[in-house]
Amino acid sequence: MSAPEIVALPARDGVSMKVKLRWGVREDDLPTLEGLHAAAFPVKYNDEYYKWLLSDSCLALIAFTTSKCITSLLGTAESDQSAEIEEDTENSYSDSDVNCDGPTSPYSVMVGFCIGQIAYGRRLDGVLVGSPTGYLGSFAVEKRVQRRGIGEVLLDRFLSYMLFSIPVPSHLFLDHLPPCPRSETLWGLGPTLTAVGAKLSQWWFGKERSGIKDTTETALKYTKSSDAISPTASTHGSGDQVGLGEVWLHCLASDTNLLKFYVKRGFTCVFLAKHFYFFDDVYHHGMLLVYRRDAPSTVRYDSSSTCATAPALANAVNHTSLIATGPVNGLKLRRCQAASLERPEEDDLGVVNIEIPLGTDISSLRREWNSEWRKDFMQPCKWHSLSGIAVLVLGAAALIFCVALIVTCEL
Repeated sequence: MSAPEIVALPARDGVSMKVKLRWGVREDDLPTLEGLHAAAFPVKYNDEYYKWLLSDSCLALIAFTTSKCITSLLGTAESDQSAEIEEDTENSYSDSDVNCDGPTSPYSVMVGFCIGQIAYGRRLDGVLVGSPTGYLGSFAVEKRVQRRGIGEVLLDRFLSYMLFSIPVPSHLFLDHLPPCPRSETLWGLGPTLTAVGAKLSQWWFGKERSGIKDTTETALKYTKSSDAISPTASTHGSGDQVGLGEVWLHCLASDTNLLKFYVKRGFTCVFLAKHFYFFDDVYHHGMLLVYRRDAPSTVRYDSSSTCATAPALANAVNHTSLIATGPVNGLKLRRCQAASLERPEEDDLGVVNIEIPLGTDISSLRREWNSEWRKDFMQPCKWHSLSGIAVLVLGAAALIFCVALIVTCEL
């Protein structure tokens, strides 16, 4: 994050405009944010959500402009709509009149926002993905200033930060193992044993499952692919990472214009989330979209550009039901029924659910992840592969050899 930034937007309809971009939500922003949410979204947000906006886990980018800009834009729009109004030189608005950076015009009018956070994915088999991902929870622009480039700039800056700049401490990875004081005294093998444990857990959850074909076209498949979204995911024990591999978001599946907006800018439609939203006493389907940092060059996000090319929307979906569950351990979980945009395999382990911690404490997620790892690791049916057993035996032998060698050297 950086200091507030003043951005001059391209002139549209003969009117130019400037906005100030600021990271973070202040308490005096809440009333306006609540009003913008109510105007932009049919879904109602509770008080808990607005309290969360003030927490450290919330990543919010807000756009402001001046009241003079708003007055000028409204005046121009009214003059364009009325053919009977005579031109008045003293009261008319020209390009030079729209000065959004005047000394008496502070940037105090909120006109848009991007709000998100770091979150975690869950596979179809219920297992959490160990690597964190980005999540864009809400994104809106005030109706009076839409189609003037504000949303373009907000999304550009938000994605740039999430993909290339956000610090990702090692403790945010669910397979992170903090150093144990007792193990450090065991011939100095504490760090080595910790690294071996982390590598073993990553290998186990990253290894290819039997009966599943590895295809690059399949969206969000396998924990291995999800863990690999982060360039330094395999080495996060040695230092903090910068940037996330993916940014997820949900939107109304029926809003075709919004879907086109996201797809045009590099997002990919991954899953149709059935009954994801509930408003007006009716359930509505949502669409899960993902922006991948390591996407092919044709859809790669360019941090210097506000637009990217992406594949067209799929015309049909293959409906597959998932079991919906509720909140767990203080997490606001968004579970749903889902429909894959691609025909799934019988043992499909695609990731469709997103875990949204309401705070910075992810201990409950880590406990669940470790529990799943132990259960998965100890199941006898997992050991049907002779090659897997051979690898484990060789690994254990190598570890014993290293320990013996170190002890011999010390003696």
